[in-house]
Amino acid sequence: MHLTLRQLHYFRRIVEAGNITRAAHGLHLAPTALSLQVKAMEDRLGVELLHRHSRGVRPTDRGATLYNRSREILALVRETECQVSGSKPFPQVVEMGILPSMVRLLGLDVLHLTARAAPSLDLRLSEISSRSQLAQLRGGELHFVLARELEPVPELRKIDVLKERLVYVTAPSRAVRSGRVEIREVLSRELAFYREGDSVWRAVHAAAAAAHMVVPSAEVVGSIFMLRKMVAEGQVSAIVPFGLVQSDATAGRLAVHEIADRPIWQRISLAWCVDDEDELPITDIRKTTAALATELSKHSGGYLRTVQDRRPRD
Repeated sequence: MHLTLRQLHYFRRIVEAGNITRAAHGLHLAPTALSLQVKAMEDRLGVELLHRHSRGVRPTDRGATLYNRSREILALVRETECQVSGSKPFPQVVEMGILPSMVRLLGLDVLHLTARAAPSLDLRLSEISSRSQLAQLRGGELHFVLARELEPVPELRKIDVLKERLVYVTAPSRAVRSGRVEIREVLSRELAFYREGDSVWRAVHAAAAAAHMVVPSAEVVGSIFMLRKMVAEGQVSAIVPFGLVQSDATAGRLAVHEIADRPIWQRISLAWCVDDEDELPITDIRKTTAALATELSKHSGGYLRTVQDRRPRD
């Protein structure tokens, strides 16, 4: 009995996810069933295909050979089907993670914009925080991410596309008339954060350290909705990306302030896995991302700025 195309597809997804459970989730299979498929392949070939370790799996030398051939074979099958049937290829499905602040800033326009910029792709956007985006990118559930403050790592390629200025928000009753505050005043009030250790939390603590101050005891909310509600009710203040509060500020539910003496800027980058580059529509996605960055910059009142140099950085 020969290996099947389905088995080759399964094996490819396992290697790309680096974890059988994550791959099974993406394939809508039980992990046990996927493990049995790998065992059947190993029995058929008489070699070990995967090294198992505490964090997941990685291919053996023979497994790496099978993975590379699987990619070639599956791509050739798709091409052959299109040539023989005389039909146009189906649009390539691309899963992309974007930040909640982008969705709140552009609303439905983000879907229309990406559809126009990449008509040859079936681009599916998921609103996900940066930390979760990276986990899903490494697990093979996403092909691209637009994430905040990504550190250089060997397995990822990234291009910085936007600079985002964080803003200080309060209830309207606690607003500063000038709309500008200094970091010392910000740190004298009780702050709340979405999540301890995320990029905003780290940036605020770094700004405080640079000013030779400390962040006061702060509440970690774990919900963007609750964070905005607590600020609007005057219970706390917060430092957040402008996109998360733009609509609330326009409606008068929140007051937005610039941190004048120590502005906090963060990078938003497009990223993908290096190992997947041969199969990814990188040119189309870069074009789409550039259009999205330009539109976000227009709608942000200066709090988001495009990065002119978009050359990839390892």
